[in-house]
Formats: sequence, structure tokens, C-alpha cells
Amino acid sequence: MQRSLSVKQEAICAYILAFLAAEQWPPSVREIKETFGISSTGNVDYHLNALVDKGLLERGKGARCIRLTDAGRVVAESYLARMPKKAGAA
Repeated sequence: MQRSLSVKQEAICAYILAFLAAEQWPPSVREIKETFGISSTGNVDYHLNALVDKGLLERGKGARCIRLTDAGRVVAESYLARMPKKAGAA
């Protein structure tokens, strides 16, 4: 049985999707660390590896070798859809 996602893991998926849309490349582990206020890159690796284990992410060697799977995109889009819209947004 697959473990459920933490809210932080859902948010990381959404962040990766949004970062890709804005920058055309994935965020680095350090950028994820800074964005979420995570204490170390090792803790980021923990979350990323959990997402890999759950089939939502694929990783390679290197700081930016992060790719959302189709299932990861669904999780990210669902999370973003639940977020309240900012005032003044079109």
C-alpha cells in the first residue's frame, strides 16, 4: 500500500510544476530548500526520494535533474487548483 502524500510533498510537486512553467527548467535542490524553509538539502532529498518512491517524480544525477511523472503533474495541478486565487488576478 502506498503511503499518502504530506502537504509539503504536494506543495513541492506544485512548486516544481510552476517553476518549470516559469523558467523552462526544474528547480535545484537548494532552490527547493530556500523556498520551503527546509533546514538542509538532505531533508529536501528525503522529500524528493519519497516522491520518487510514490511514482510522482524521476531524478537523475545533477542539481536540476528532476522530472514530474504524469501522476506527479496530476498531484501538482490538483494542489494548485485548491489554492485560493490572489486578489486582482485575472
